[in-house]
Amino acid sequence: MKSTDQVLAEHLLKRKELGGRHLPFSRRQKIGYSIWGALLLIAIILQNIYPDNPIASFLFGLVIASVARDYAWYKATRLTWQFNERIINWEKVHELAESKSE
Repeated sequence: MKSTDQVLAEHLLKRKELGGRHLPFSRRQKIGYSIWGALLLIAIILQNIYPDNPIASFLFGLVIASVARDYAWYKATRLTWQFNERIINWEKVHELAESKSE
């Protein structure tokens, strides 16, 4: 089994190859966004059944806030990538990525 440092180093090297762009969605992210999609669907159904339902409004707000949070995070990491690329010790990252699991 790979160590956390090794996995993170491999992830960082893949991002470097992509020029700082984010990697395609992982399985874990797909599951998370599927849950948010299901909550949005529940909110839509509740809104159609009970138009003045505060739970539906809460769920809409929750989903929109999570999308806004993720968008802001992606934008911030993309804007800071050039700086991060300059200050990261890439030799150390390569060592960590190639290290054998103990």
